[in-house]
Amino acid sequence: REEEMYSDLTVDGLPALIISVDTPGDMAILWVDGSKRPALKLAKHRVLYLHKIYVAGHPFGWDKPTVFEGSVASPYLKFTDEPPYNKHYMIVQLAGAPRNSGSSVINEDLEVVGVIQISWGRSFEPVMGAAPYVDVVRFAGGYFG
Repeated sequence: REEEMYSDLTVDGLPALIISVDTPGDMAILWVDGSKRPALKLAKHRVLYLHKIYVAGHPFGWDKPTVFEGSVASPYLKFTDEPPYNKHYMIVQLAGAPRNSGSSVINEDLEVVGVIQISWGRSFEPVMGAAPYVDVVRFAGGYFG
């Protein structure tokens, strides 16, 4: 059963419950009861080419977060027709590594504009792909306060 597959998910050591999944879009909404972290807000506007962005995450599963600064190389790009990479991505130019997937891409106002999904290497890389703003709004927009 799917819920049993993910029963060991945690955020900050607290159990995380999957409340919604977009399998084709490669996104999920998690509920973390008891979290003291402030909620991020969804941006009102998409980012454009060369806009400054940030990604905070836990590459390689490190227990302390890292924050990287970069820019948008392409806000909405489909670079292949070959599955599983045949969807549109926001291409971001900033350092990232395996296990950065799921990290929020935020703008200069600290608002969510994307979600990291792919990279092309096994270590730190200078370019990654994220769910573009329009996909985040469509799937998760209703969950932001």
